[in-house]
Amino acid sequence: MTPHATTSFQFFAGKRPARAMLITSDVVVLSGTEMRVQDASPQKNKVFTMFHPILVPHGITDIVDAPIKSIVVYGTVAPLMYHLPLEVKASALVVGSLYHMRRDVPGLPANICIHALWIWQPWFAEAYLTWIHTPRHYRRTLTTKTMPKLLCIACMTLLTVVGETYTITWKPLWWVGFVLSHVIVSR
Repeated sequence: MTPHATTSFQFFAGKRPARAMLITSDVVVLSGTEMRVQDASPQKNKVFTMFHPILVPHGITDIVDAPIKSIVVYGTVAPLMYHLPLEVKASALVVGSLYHMRRDVPGLPANICIHALWIWQPWFAEAYLTWIHTPRHYRRTLTTKTMPKLLCIACMTLLTVVGETYTITWKPLWWVGFVLSHVIVSR
């Protein structure tokens, strides 16, 4: 997808118009029954990408905790999700996120409310995931195999910083497969 190219389809009929910035440079715009995905310019996206070196690496701890399961799940789910239609990726992300956030936000009504807030105020999603979810994840997982995990986190942080400096064109929501893989492996 070229910068500012748009894909449209019918989605979430009857929902209030909203705008959501998702992790990476994908911008998802919900308007009535239409959902469009645009690739945001790096200048407009700097406030979001500055969280990535903190947020993105937290899933790498999966490979230390469950190496075989991680290789199998990440190796199948991520490539399969990459090629699915956008509405399937978006729906899978919401369901997976609701399941994954149950540790952080107890109770389905509260969990649904926080996800609604994330759609309404997208900056809050990345801020929450960076400053609340990721430290909680580290607190849970760094009690075992600390040094190998810290080494993996450091390497992934470096890769994220380097990756943010290059513009690569991916399909919209390309990263959903990695998020869902993390949800499956870390459950």
